[in-house]
Amino acid sequence: MTQTNSHIWKNLWWAYFILLALVLVRSLFSIHSSLDAVSAVFNGLGLIGLWGYLRGVAIGWRMLWSIYLALFVISMIFGIAGTALFAAKSGSVVSYSMFVALILLAIPQCLALWRYAFRSRAIWQAAQVAA
Repeated sequence: MTQTNSHIWKNLWWAYFILLALVLVRSLFSIHSSLDAVSAVFNGLGLIGLWGYLRGVAIGWRMLWSIYLALFVISMIFGIAGTALFAAKSGSVVSYSMFVALILLAIPQCLALWRYAFRSRAIWQAAQVAA
């Protein structure tokens, strides 16, 4: 990969981070139950993990991000399945658009968290040396 391609990918990752941050801020203004609050905190933790991956810094423990990734994947499967069922029952274009948007938002974050927890050994080794 050339330096230009690398720079483009890095900018795309940061644009994705900003998009997720805006989605999180919007969700903070629509908290109506304790489940909404827990969801916002859970998604905020994922945003912190994404930030750590993009900055190349260890935040917390590697095991924390491994567990978080598993919980994130499970929650995304349930969210995507629920949205798919709703889209199939309603048959509206908006529902199908929500389904596609949810998948498009979930896949990059799963990839980033997987890389952060399992493929970024240098980050975690540097944190152990610093400690």
